[in-house]
Amino acid sequence: MNELNKQIDYVTEVIHFVCEKYPKNNEKQYKGFINILKKANPQFNCSEERYVGLKKLLAQYMFDRNLSDRYTYEQNVSELLGFYMPVSVL
Repeated sequence: MNELNKQIDYVTEVIHFVCEKYPKNNEKQYKGFINILKKANPQFNCSEERYVGLKKLLAQYMFDRNLSDRYTYEQNVSELLGFYMPVSVL
């Protein structure tokens, strides 16, 4: 699970980075997100809707620090990365 946590942290850092670089432009944020993650993994693919959903989940968790929001965010990122997270592991 340590490797998965590193990858989730990396995706989170990329989301923070593109949001800071393009604060009011969702299209540029998405393109930056895709470009950075495709450099790390050329097979990476994510729709713009899914990116916006991840960004909203992350913002919701950062706002109220609810553990269920964190779990939902991490589960969505792990599914995006192609991992299955059994409930017993969490």
